[in-house]
Amino acid sequence: MKISPSFRLLWVALLSTTLLSSCFELREEIYIKKNGSGNYSFLFDMSQMKPLLEAAMAFADSTDSDKDFLAESEGALGQATEMFEGMAGISNPTAIKDKENFKFGFQFDFQDVESLNDALSQMETQADVVDSKKSIYKYSKGTLERNMAGYIVSLSRSMGSDSEEGKEANSPDNDAILKSANYVFVIKTEGKIKNFAGENLTQVSERELKLTAPLSEVSNQKRNLQMKVKFK
Repeated sequence: MKISPSFRLLWVALLSTTLLSSCFELREEIYIKKNGSGNYSFLFDMSQMKPLLEAAMAFADSTDSDKDFLAESEGALGQATEMFEGMAGISNPTAIKDKENFKFGFQFDFQDVESLNDALSQMETQADVVDSKKSIYKYSKGTLERNMAGYIVSLSRSMGSDSEEGKEANSPDNDAILKSANYVFVIKTEGKIKNFAGENLTQVSERELKLTAPLSEVSNQKRNLQMKVKFK
């Protein structure tokens, strides 16, 4: 599978910084309301690398890629969020650019889960989706289901050294970086959670669930991301 051109630009910019450290987190979060609408966010969190990144940028030349990645990431995020503008059922697409804490990503509101699925399908080139007939998420009467990993597999695989993005980032250690990085998935609900099911899915509060897994296991599809949550 291949990621879309806009996200490819973002990964290249971000991957160039992970040469300094392999401690980062790929994070997805969904807030779901009783009527099926909600908010989705995707975050590339390098805050744990902050001391190393700050030190590198302090000594880097202005033309050094480790210093310019902030501008590159900002431009790539702008292109990435543009693809959601004007989509049916999607509103308020916004780039997340927390330069101080080295967190980059995007978020948007969705009218219903069908709109969410349509938006997330844009993160891959349509011809490379494994099962385009199967939706990632399903919602009905207070029950949210995740049926498969979907695009997150191709996104994480794009960080491997054999991928086009990995080669362009000029990092021979991208596979090692992938193995030590984490994938985090969070579900927040409008009402109190009644019950839930899912491998390694834990309850953080009465309205929040969280899954944490090695990104390499997600990339290799060794971690089952299917889950279901029912709330009042």
